Amino acid sequence: MPDLSPADAPLFEALKAWRLRAAGLAGCALPSPPPRWRAGEEALAAPLEAGRQGLDSRADRIGDGPTGLPADFERLRWFHLPPSCLAR
Repeated sequence: MPDLSPADAPLFEALKAWRLRAAGLAGCALPSPPPRWRAGEEALAAPLEAGRQGLDSRADRIGDGPTGLPADFERLRWFHLPPSCLAR
């Protein structure tokens, strides 16, 4: 069975009912899928704090000096490229 989005659920239910009727099993109940594990909002606290610490540990400003790359490349470059990223 292909993966279906929530928007496809009514279609899926209609097709399932049609297949059951065609097989002569219209009154039979199919087993339900197992319940999904859910967590409350408190489960997000630790990952959010780790993300805050990661962002806080970074420098506020990033150097944007000469990179030492060819002038043709520098003329075409439209993105930020800190020289420290090119350390050899």
